[in-house]
Amino acid sequence: MAIKEILSGGLVPKEPVRKTGASSDSAKGAKASDRAQVSGEARSLYEADRSKKLDEIVNRLDSGYYDRQDVIEKIAERILKDFQNLPE
Repeated sequence: MAIKEILSGGLVPKEPVRKTGASSDSAKGAKASDRAQVSGEARSLYEADRSKKLDEIVNRLDSGYYDRQDVIEKIAERILKDFQNLPE
């Protein structure tokens, strides 16, 4: 890790940055071995939140919320925005 000094020109390393063996290993095709584990409690919270959101959507469908003109226009604007951001 390089220690950097703040100068008027910005951050400048005190020593030149050198490549380490770890970066050359990744260039040779070494695979990363990082893993993430999600606890059962976190999964339960996720599922409960997801279920709550689904219930809200069903209630909005039943109440006619998505048939309102202002909601239709907002949905159309978001769809158009998504299409405009698609790569060609």
